[in-house]
Amino acid sequence: MHTAAELRAVENIVLFFRLKQYGFENWLLLDGEKYPGGLAGSVKTAEGFRFDHGYKTICSHYEYFDRVLESLYNDESERKLIERPRDSYVYLRERLVKYPVQNNLAGLPSSDKQACALDLLKAKMRAMDSGGVERPNNLDEYLVSEWGEALCNVFFRPYIFKSWAYPTGKLQWDWVSHKIPPSNVVEDIGRMLEGDQRDPG
Repeated sequence: MHTAAELRAVENIVLFFRLKQYGFENWLLLDGEKYPGGLAGSVKTAEGFRFDHGYKTICSHYEYFDRVLESLYNDESERKLIERPRDSYVYLRERLVKYPVQNNLAGLPSSDKQACALDLLKAKMRAMDSGGVERPNNLDEYLVSEWGEALCNVFFRPYIFKSWAYPTGKLQWDWVSHKIPPSNVVEDIGRMLEGDQRDPG
């Protein structure tokens, strides 16, 4: 996980790199706010607390972007890309639950924990019965097929709407497996029974 400031710096470097690559020397970069960053930006409260608008990670599937990063951050460069282990929590049901919530059902209140675990098992049994050949029409159907209704209501639907400002029923699903990997029911239920919360990624 990288801070928003680190990601803003990388994004700006990539932009400058691209402009230079195409021979543009005379240009001006403007931002709609008083500070750069957009959704990667952060705000500071009067008390001095800083909050990011959103989280940012580098998970590239774009060869050009990978090459730019390799050219900027390598053994010969003075620049260093600092990686930080993710240590994130979601405030949910008046408690902090380790992120990703779907792998940390132990952090939920008992009633939600039981409902989510039962729905997860039902979803896996339905997938086995159908042979796993049913293709979802949207992200909501994918999430329900992987984790069931309970976890979608408790976490996925409100979280995704807050992150992307679109309901899960209006988003495509075919990109999602590298961002929200399918559940490992044995590990997830095992951690829940042991009361364990940790980040499997």
